[in-house]
Amino acid sequence: MKLKLRVWICAVALIAATVITFLLSAANLEPTVDDPEYIIRQAEDRLNHVYGEFGAGGDNVDILIKALIRLTKHSSGEELVAKWPPSGETKRSGTGERPLHVEIAQKLLRDRSFNVAENVEVLIKLGKTLEKSVQKSGVGRNESGEAFRDETSREVYSDGSRRLDEGEANSGFGRYPEFRLNDEIVTAFSQHIASRMDTHKRLRRIGSMHLTYQVHKGKKLHNWQLWQNGIGKKRLYDGTSPLIDELLKDMTYGRITGMSTMADYGTQIKLVFKYDDKSQALFKPMRWRRDQERDPNLFYFDDFERHHAEIAAFHLDRLMEFYRVPPNVGRFINITADIEPFASKSFLRTLFTSPAGNKCFYGKCDYYCDSGHPVCGKPDVIEGSLAAWLPFTSKLVKKTWENPWKRSYSKFRTADWEHDPDYCEEVKVTKPYNNGRRLLDLIDITIFDYLAGNQDRHHYHTFKLFGNNSSPVLYDNGRGFGWIIYDDRSILTPLIQCCEIRFSTLVKLMRFETGPKKLGVLMAESLNRDPLSSGPNGLILSDGHLKALDRRVSRILDTVWDCVRRNGITKVVLDDGI
Repeated sequence: MKLKLRVWICAVALIAATVITFLLSAANLEPTVDDPEYIIRQAEDRLNHVYGEFGAGGDNVDILIKALIRLTKHSSGEELVAKWPPSGETKRSGTGERPLHVEIAQKLLRDRSFNVAENVEVLIKLGKTLEKSVQKSGVGRNESGEAFRDETSREVYSDGSRRLDEGEANSGFGRYPEFRLNDEIVTAFSQHIASRMDTHKRLRRIGSMHLTYQVHKGKKLHNWQLWQNGIGKKRLYDGTSPLIDELLKDMTYGRITGMSTMADYGTQIKLVFKYDDKSQALFKPMRWRRDQERDPNLFYFDDFERHHAEIAAFHLDRLMEFYRVPPNVGRFINITADIEPFASKSFLRTLFTSPAGNKCFYGKCDYYCDSGHPVCGKPDVIEGSLAAWLPFTSKLVKKTWENPWKRSYSKFRTADWEHDPDYCEEVKVTKPYNNGRRLLDLIDITIFDYLAGNQDRHHYHTFKLFGNNSSPVLYDNGRGFGWIIYDDRSILTPLIQCCEIRFSTLVKLMRFETGPKKLGVLMAESLNRDPLSSGPNGLILSDGHLKALDRRVSRILDTVWDCVRRNGITKVVLDDGI
């Protein structure tokens, strides 16, 4: 009897322990990151951000160094700090060189005797604490490197980065963070590209066949029909053809003869316009001002879509020579003339005149379609983006794929890839990523989204007709270009984990890095051709976004270089002739 009782007690205790362990693990919703390289990069990025954005802040940086020394128990670090600054040498912040105390911190972070995994939270909180102390003191540095105090309030994002107030771009405290790529990296990549270029050209000639399907037949075809006939396995259009510019003009100035809402509605209001040449275009109205940054209190899945992000994504894709984003252009729409005559009865019930005397509507969709989130004209004119309508035919059906690095879309849990550093190894043995071009396509998408700051790539599309050789199709880019000073490194996770990049993509990034024109300049020139750029709201992308593009190019190349140092350039830079 006693033996049975003991067995029952042990069984109950075991079950209770299991339940308690489960509840504790469920309560701890934040993943434990145990990848030393990841944590080191987080700490280094934090250090670089504090230095680049707030200036050296002398005493505050000393606090960081001493805290790192206590963590690492690095005796040589104490000796270095004791000798700093050397006799006769001043603190060198603002000179463009990396100060000695920053170098010390980098050395401590790279010390392999330091168990990073055991000090994850301390390391990450350390940088945030330092940054808060700098913000509290208001110490910054102007362009000449002189310290000054800024008493204005500064809104800080959850990761420690800060929203720029209007007019701060030219001030010392609010200058955009910079990231300068090491000359050694530029030289190494340039030499590799030069040595491989002839081979790459031969591979491109071998795989140059661009299979298409003739959707429309006839002698006299409209520009939209000619464009759809040119869609194929390698691209949505020929970047060297003047046809796309003609198609954009048709979308901008063509007469609208019909309007409907998207059949599947989606999270936000989208309209489908019909033209007199029987073409269609998807319209996304302006919800945010073009210069307004994303609200830091919103999750990425609650963020408004930005019409100008759709336009900018098309131009970025064109400059990257991917040709995977459908043609997109800005246009001014008159609610009275272009929407009201063609609206359904249910849509008309959402039209109203605002207290300011402007005509508004909110339509029907899953979110943000109510009188509290209307689209309003001035007084009845609105601006928005128009995307060319992809063909819908049984011979050219699109296949939808879930992005393996899709986010959790939850306030309470994370995705597997966010805490599994070996996640890419699982993806590599999974169809369709275990064969053909698809994995490198996914890395291209990652780079494209990182440049745009788009966290919302949950799916992508291909054409069934071309199988696994189909180039991806990228639409729904409206949640990009929301950040200026924040570069979300998690978007680059596929590149970081897989450590592979297409040779042609590296060539393009290096061209943007070394010039003669940087990506920001090229984007400004390209966007200036859009009709909205000459409208009352000014530039499609602000100067801050253009500078962010250049900074992100450098950060991508720096990430690729980290992979090269670990795995060798021949295993990282892959040439599939695309």
